[in-house]
Amino acid sequence: KAIARVLEMQPHLVFLQEVQLRAKGGEPAASDVRGDHSRLFAEALRAAGFAVYLPEQTVESRSDGRDRRPAAMSVLTAWAKSRLRLAEGEGALRAVEMGGFSHKSAAVVALVELRSNLRINTANVHLSVPLGKGGMQDDRQQLRELEAAITCLRATALATHSVDKKPTTSNAGPGAALSSRLAEAAGAVTLLAGDLNALPASAAYRQLCAQGMTSAYAAALRAEPEYTTINEAFGFVGTVDYIFASPGMRVKRVLGLRSPRPQALPSAACPSDHEPLAADFELWCTRAESANAGDRTPVSERRPAAAEGGAGMDKMGKRRKLGGCSEPGSECDCQTHAPPR
Repeated sequence: KAIARVLEMQPHLVFLQEVQLRAKGGEPAASDVRGDHSRLFAEALRAAGFAVYLPEQTVESRSDGRDRRPAAMSVLTAWAKSRLRLAEGEGALRAVEMGGFSHKSAAVVALVELRSNLRINTANVHLSVPLGKGGMQDDRQQLRELEAAITCLRATALATHSVDKKPTTSNAGPGAALSSRLAEAAGAVTLLAGDLNALPASAAYRQLCAQGMTSAYAAALRAEPEYTTINEAFGFVGTVDYIFASPGMRVKRVLGLRSPRPQALPSAACPSDHEPLAADFELWCTRAESANAGDRTPVSERRPAAAEGGAGMDKMGKRRKLGGCSEPGSECDCQTHAPPR
C-alpha cells in the first residue's frame, strides 16, 4: 500500500526514511530477506522509471569505534529519469557520516533538471530523537547529525559545481559555490527533507532557517501543520517532518493533512506512523545560474522551455513533481499537474 501511494502521486523525487533493511532483531548477515522493505521499494521504483540511491551504512556499537555493524535501517532517495539526472562528479552521491552511536542516517544526492539544466542539491535526512540519559531533553546528538548533513551538502555543491556548471560571465572564484549558507550555493537550488524528530521551536529547525532555507508548509500555510506523526507508545502528537527549500524553489501548494486528525497511526488510510507530506514548487534560476544575471523570471517561462514545478515529500515517499503543465494555477487538473491527493 505504501508503494502504491507513492507512485500514484506521480512524483519526480522521492525521499523515504526508516527504510527497513532486515527484520527487526535480525542478524546483519542473515540470508533471509524477510523484513527487507528496501528491496520492495527499490524494485517498484526502478520498474516505474526511477533511479534509486540506498546507502547501506554502518553504526558503532563500541565507544572506541572499532566495532561496527550494518545499520538496520537507511534512507532511500529516488528520482524520475525522465526529468532528472545525476550530476557529474565523484561527490554526486554521498552517505552522510552521522558520527557517534547514531543509528540514524542521511544521504546527499546532486541532480540536474533536464529541461533547465538547473542543479538541485538534495538531502534526505533522518535525525535522532533529542533525548539523553534518563529521558532528559538533550539535542546535542541531533544537532551534530544535522551539521554533518549540512557539511555534506556544502561539499557536494563544491564538488559538482565545476563539473556540471556551464561557463558564466561571473568573475567569482572557485570557492563561490561553497557558501556559508546552503541557500546561497551558486547556480543551484537546495532541498532538504525528512524526519528531523524536531519540533518547529527546536534548535534544529532554527538552524535550517539560519541557513536561508524555508519550510514549504510554513510558507504555504503560514504555519506548520498541527501534526505529522502520532506515536501512541510515547503519547506523542506533533510536527517533526519537513520539506525545506532554498529561495530558488518557490512553493506553490502543499498536500493538506487530514482534519480532524486521526486518533492513531498507522491506520487503514496511512500505513506509516507519519503522515505523507507533498509540495509543488516552481523552480527559479539563481542570479549566477546563467548569463541572464538579474533575470528573475521562472525557469518555466524562459526559452527553451524549462522546469516548472513541484517538489514534494512523503514519509513513505516524499514526493517531488517537476510538472510539465503550461497552466501554473492551483486549479489546474491536467494529467501532468494534477493536484496532490
